[in-house]
Amino acid sequence: MRKLSILFIFLLIFQTITSSTYLPTINATEESESVFKVLSLTDKEGNSIEMDEVEEEDEAVLHVNWSGRILSLV
Repeated sequence: MRKLSILFIFLLIFQTITSSTYLPTINATEESESVFKVLSLTDKEGNSIEMDEVEEEDEAVLHVNWSGRILSLV
């Protein structure tokens, strides 16, 4: 039983090391399109506004349309 526990601990440590070195290499390629299709802002009344019209203290709602199908991973 003790050998099985030591083996299990070794496997968990090995999995942690291998997954932490492999996962950072997965990223979106430079030539892929953005997943964000349409970004738009509206004010409190629902009127469409431009990004440069918004000041720091203004309240605005950001609407994002996106799609994950075009993202290719390396």
